[in-house]
Amino acid sequence: MTAEVPILLNESISRPQSVGDAIGRAIRLYRLHLKEWLPHLIWPSVIVAAGRIIMQLGAFMITQHGPHAGFGLLLLLLGCVVAYIGFWFLLIKVLGFVRVATGFSNSLPEALKHVKESQWTLLGAVLLGIFILISIFVLWILELIASGFLFAIMPWLSIFATIFGVCGMLISGSFAIYCMTISLCAIACEAGSITAMISRGFSMGSKSFFRTLAAGIAIGVTVQVLATPLWIPPIIIIAIDALRIAAGHGSSNIVTAQPFYWQVMNVLWKCVVDMLCWPIMFIAFGYYYYDLRLRFEGIDVLTQLDQLRLKNLE
Repeated sequence: MTAEVPILLNESISRPQSVGDAIGRAIRLYRLHLKEWLPHLIWPSVIVAAGRIIMQLGAFMITQHGPHAGFGLLLLLLGCVVAYIGFWFLLIKVLGFVRVATGFSNSLPEALKHVKESQWTLLGAVLLGIFILISIFVLWILELIASGFLFAIMPWLSIFATIFGVCGMLISGSFAIYCMTISLCAIACEAGSITAMISRGFSMGSKSFFRTLAAGIAIGVTVQVLATPLWIPPIIIIAIDALRIAAGHGSSNIVTAQPFYWQVMNVLWKCVVDMLCWPIMFIAFGYYYYDLRLRFEGIDVLTQLDQLRLKNLE
């Protein structure tokens, strides 16, 4: 690692930080180490792109070629498997960045080694998190169905229950996603069982409920704002090509005559955008996770005590 990482860490993680500070430092840190870290994301992104292209080809065959719908479905499933394998490797690399950024490892190889050794815990946490999210949405959907049946009896109460159900689904679902992301950062930085890391993420997030919601929204909005300008080049290319198609086939066929290479270009460009935005999002959540530990556990004091203990042993 270069000398800039300790400077950023000493400036930020030695004291509590705001959500804006965490996001700003995540952007600066990734920008400083873009040349060093970006090559680690290339081959997982290539796997993701290959899977997405296979999925697009399968979907194209299903919609355009009825007799080949069975083979198209097979390609669609194969593309999903390949894409998720690529996402998995991409997640491991990004969580390695989180471990280095939060100071739990002194080098990226050391951080990636730790995350790879914890990948079964990571897999279990992801599966358990998906189950939690599905359970949350099923419960709120049942509440919305019940409020619908209530409309014939008490319409005003049904309307209130429907609004409550929609708001509750959005808030609880978003909070669960943010806490799950904190749990993944905890797995990257600590050692523990699947349930311990999941409960750790939710307990730390719950201690600062509204701040966790605000942090998740702020990080998501920031990533979207950063990603939007990156989509300008393919949008311009597709717009020019759409005008060419409109001139040749008529304006009514602009939508129906979309060529397959548009979809391929979108898939490839989305992988480029993900390579640039995913690390910023996870590093920002990693800084927020560290800030929660700093506020509620005094991790800076614990780290100094560990360092003194090691010096005494030496």
